[in-house]
Amino acid sequence: MTPKQHHEMRQIIESLIKEIHQELEASADASKTAVTPDSAIGRISRVEAM
Repeated sequence: MTPKQHHEMRQIIESLIKEIHQELEASADASKTAVTPDSAIGRISRVEAM
């Protein structure tokens, strides 16, 4: 692998890592909202909400 190819590959990987971190942060924020058991939404809907 040439130094140029190495640099390009490194940039691609770093951008993918940033994208994954952003998606993980977004999913962590979304998972903070819990569905209470006394909500009458049904078992299947509660599982889908997870």
